[in-house]
Amino acid sequence: MDDLAITVTLNSAKSNCKKLKGIALELISRAKEAAISFDISKTKLIHFHNKRTTIKEGLKLGDVEISPKPLVR
Repeated sequence: MDDLAITVTLNSAKSNCKKLKGIALELISRAKEAAISFDISKTKLIHFHNKRTTIKEGLKLGDVEISPKPLVR
């Protein structure tokens, strides 16, 4: 598997991160059972929103801190 996207839509960035973390940890757990590995260091977090404020909520998977990206190219 080369690329994977997880999308959630909740009322706040904090809620989105909490839900995404749960999904990611479940996928990592199931992948280990199937002898599949993910390169967590390549994980990106993007918040799409219509506010002019900076969203700082991120998440931590194992030892890797994942912060939101301010720009998508």
